[in-house]
Amino acid sequence: MRLLLSLRAALAIAAGLVLTFVQSHSSLLGLFTFAGFAAVSAILVPLASLLFARANFLESLAQGAVNAIAAIFSWFMATNADQTIQSLLWCVSSWAVIIAVLELYFAKKQLKASAGSKERNISATLALLLAIAYLVIGFDETSSVGLLSAYLVLSGVHLGISAASETAK
Repeated sequence: MRLLLSLRAALAIAAGLVLTFVQSHSSLLGLFTFAGFAAVSAILVPLASLLFARANFLESLAQGAVNAIAAIFSWFMATNADQTIQSLLWCVSSWAVIIAVLELYFAKKQLKASAGSKERNISATLALLLAIAYLVIGFDETSSVGLLSAYLVLSGVHLGISAASETAK
């Protein structure tokens, strides 16, 4: 489980740092970066789960499928849409809601007091907050990309702390 959390943390932080330090904060950059993050997560997380943490393989596979669909849709919208800001808002918020529901479902399946359950609940809360902010507030282009960057970095830091502080089983 530590490896999966560390991998998810590294991917989220890497994507967040790309969005933070690239000078163009366009929605097109946000879509391409999100598509890359989702695509790499869709491949690496289930693969690492299969190789190292077989107990969580089906959960990682479900999240990988959602990430793959989000990556394909985001890539398609980035290359074919005229309104990239709306595409970014809808792609990311749809992904965030579905991922949050999956996280909450998997947390409910685990023991309520376990560290994994708490980690999943916090991850779901962060994803839902991102989706709510995107759907309710409706930011401009720069703020939308900045919020996605902030979410990715915060989520990555949270997952990294969870990986480092997970108790031995």
